[in-house]
Amino acid sequence: MNKFAKWICIVLCLCLLISNTSWLFVYGQTDAITIASLEDFLAFAENCRLDSFSAGKTFQLIVDLDLTNIEFDGVPIFCGTFEGNGHTISGLNISSHGSTKGLFRYVEATATIRDLRVKGTVNPAGDRSQVGGIAGNNAGIIENCSFTGSVNGAEQAGGMVGYNGATGLIRGCVSEGNVSGKHFVGGIAGSNDGVIENSTNHAKVNTTSQQNNVGMSDISLDNLLQVESAATTTDIGGIAGASGGVILNCTNFADVGYKHMGYNVGGIVGLQSGYVANCKNLGAVSGRKEVGGIVGQQEPEVVLQYDTDTLQILKAQLADLGKLVNEAAGNAQAHSTKIQNLLNKIDRYTKKAEKAADDLEEAAKQPKFEDLQLYAEALKTIHDSLKGISDTMHDLQDAIKDMTSDMEAYLQAISDKMDQIQLTLDDSDANLGGQILDISDADTEDNRNSKVQDCRNEGSIFGDSNVGGILGAVSFENDLDPEEDITILGDVSLNAVGSLRSVVRGCANVGTVAAKYQRVGGIVGWLTMGLVRDCTNTGMVGADTVEFAGGIAGDAYGYIRNCKVKCAIYGERNVGGIAGCGAVASDCFAMVELSGTEGLGGIFGKSNEPASQVDDPVVHNFYYTHGADVGGIDGISYDGKAKGLTLQIFLLSQDEVAFFHQVTVSFVANGDIVQTITLKTGTELKDIPDVPQKDGHVGIWADLAQADMQRVVFDHTFVAEYTPFISVVQSANNDDHNKPILLLQGNFSNANALTLTGVTAVGGLHGDQKLLEAWEFTAVNCVTLQAGRLLLPQGVRSEDVVLLVRDADGNWQQRSYRVDESYLVFSLQDGENAVAIVAQGSAAIPTWQVLLAAGITVAAVVCAFAIILKNRKKKAKLAVEQAQ
Repeated sequence: MNKFAKWICIVLCLCLLISNTSWLFVYGQTDAITIASLEDFLAFAENCRLDSFSAGKTFQLIVDLDLTNIEFDGVPIFCGTFEGNGHTISGLNISSHGSTKGLFRYVEATATIRDLRVKGTVNPAGDRSQVGGIAGNNAGIIENCSFTGSVNGAEQAGGMVGYNGATGLIRGCVSEGNVSGKHFVGGIAGSNDGVIENSTNHAKVNTTSQQNNVGMSDISLDNLLQVESAATTTDIGGIAGASGGVILNCTNFADVGYKHMGYNVGGIVGLQSGYVANCKNLGAVSGRKEVGGIVGQQEPEVVLQYDTDTLQILKAQLADLGKLVNEAAGNAQAHSTKIQNLLNKIDRYTKKAEKAADDLEEAAKQPKFEDLQLYAEALKTIHDSLKGISDTMHDLQDAIKDMTSDMEAYLQAISDKMDQIQLTLDDSDANLGGQILDISDADTEDNRNSKVQDCRNEGSIFGDSNVGGILGAVSFENDLDPEEDITILGDVSLNAVGSLRSVVRGCANVGTVAAKYQRVGGIVGWLTMGLVRDCTNTGMVGADTVEFAGGIAGDAYGYIRNCKVKCAIYGERNVGGIAGCGAVASDCFAMVELSGTEGLGGIFGKSNEPASQVDDPVVHNFYYTHGADVGGIDGISYDGKAKGLTLQIFLLSQDEVAFFHQVTVSFVANGDIVQTITLKTGTELKDIPDVPQKDGHVGIWADLAQADMQRVVFDHTFVAEYTPFISVVQSANNDDHNKPILLLQGNFSNANALTLTGVTAVGGLHGDQKLLEAWEFTAVNCVTLQAGRLLLPQGVRSEDVVLLVRDADGNWQQRSYRVDESYLVFSLQDGENAVAIVAQGSAAIPTWQVLLAAGITVAAVVCAFAIILKNRKKKAKLAVEQAQ
């Protein structure tokens, strides 16, 4: 073989080698592995039972896979990179017992799953915690993935993942189908402590009553300690059930929750203490308590700073005093019994004071900040003991006047120490108690915990209590260990300074927000503390049965700053343009229509005491109420605080706010927008579109008749309401036998739609015709008119009458008919509005004339018959005479 041929062979061998090992060089990595078949994937899953198998490796899925009828329980643990390349794994069906279930069970912090589509069902048995379509537990990155199907778990159930840990990132993902569970249930993640961003949910979350029922088998000691009520569903969200992490730029399109069932239900997150920003909800959200378009319940951030307290200082001083007393007692053993007894008495007082201090120190290890009376009583015991010591000292001083100079020195030292203790007690307030302050009003962009920012709700929100367009409530989760929510700095003592912070900022609600019982607001239902700033609401708020309804907050003790409202607000008591009951509001503007029985106001229905000390709690707020002026706060307006304006002045003052200056009226039929009309605020709506036709039905725009369209101030949406046609209506006018005089056949929207009016004259009758009866009829809401049935007058034969019908122009025309028992049945056309029965020929002669003619005829016949008989008798007589 020549050299050229050898080189050719070498090159061909290299090419062949490279072609057989190309998977080694994917993305420049020498350990990339191709998954090209179902067998490859199942082998990959089995190999991932060892945690180190996937570490540092990249796996490329290059085909779609179908797991239908395949026994598969998920990839146990994954630490590498899984490239789905847009392919789909379908037929997933996980139903085995256990927790942490999904296509991947555990996704570690070093792992990435990208561009993968998954379809199927994850519905395990047993404990069923941490259940997700893509992963049960995620600490890594899941990016540009989707899950379509059904996920069901007991707690921490999510369309993508059950639990997204602190290092977990879910980005650009989509969930579709259904997600259900008992506690911590979300369209994307059941529970989130990491980051979820740019993700979308189309999966319905707990939208049936069955999904919201909690059985005893679903209750464990863990969830008893973690949730507000283990016997009901809690923490349900369109994106996450609960979140202490970050949720950014996410959208929920699906319905969330079920009416009257479930606590902490939100369009984005059910229970949140982290950061939610730039999110949008378009789905309907329902629940029992703490129901919000974005967040069901937001927990405040709490920081507690401990410092040295009076108790700790007193303990050290009392210890020194006890030491001096003991030394003095030992030195006094040689003296009189009286002195010894007095010293023992002092010792008893000292020990009593020390015991009270020890009890306080033990109590300080588990402080309860809402009740500082505990140590006040103990301090009184210490104070009384010291007074007893002081009184005994006077007796002792009299008894030891002759004691040695050493004993006097001890007594002087004891006296000096008591002076120090007294100074500590006199200054006890400086080192005892402290305070807890709401610092939300000082919010900055750097503050991210317990914050909802720049979010928007467009869905309808409904709950029993504590319902808001953005937040249901700002409050602490009512579990058995609230101290878990507190950040503690320093050693525990009774001298502490605490801070609370919760913020809703730059959010907008346009959806309808309604409640059954109490606390409903366009932004927040129940604001126990915290700040609502720069928010707007244009969605209708409340219901006739609600107490505490407001355009921004239902019931508020926190701060409301620079908010704007334009809507109708309904309630029974305590109804306000900004808050049903409010504490602090500044620079707010409300254009509202209010309805309620008591406690009404353009700004506040009534006032609350603010949660924090504020110099000027209500300042620079203005309102316009459509209709009568109800006052600014509980029927009274306050210049510079809560003042009413005319519509013209109000609009001039808010020239830069577009939604104050225009109204939108929408007409919707069968779920589709028929027409949207934009008007200037306060102008008339003239052109109203026709209701689209629906076979066999009549349609109207619901509530349009009651609305004021001559001066439109608020947005309206009118929905077509269809009712099946009624084919036959009958008059209320009956004859002596209770038969209706007239029946009409056609399409009618009202069973009581036919009225009759008697008509005395009919035009165009001939000489031999006489009007027997005529009726003008009115068919209310008649869509089409087809036929009529008119009762014949008693004693009149159908063959002796003519039927006339009057058209829309007032002309009477003869109409053919058929007879059905005692009714004339005839056709009718739209616009025809009267019928008449006319007698003709002999039937037209009055009855007395007929009787008279008959009598004359009978008499003539009798007379003729008598004459004939008489003539016959004469002829018979003549014949006899002639025969003789």
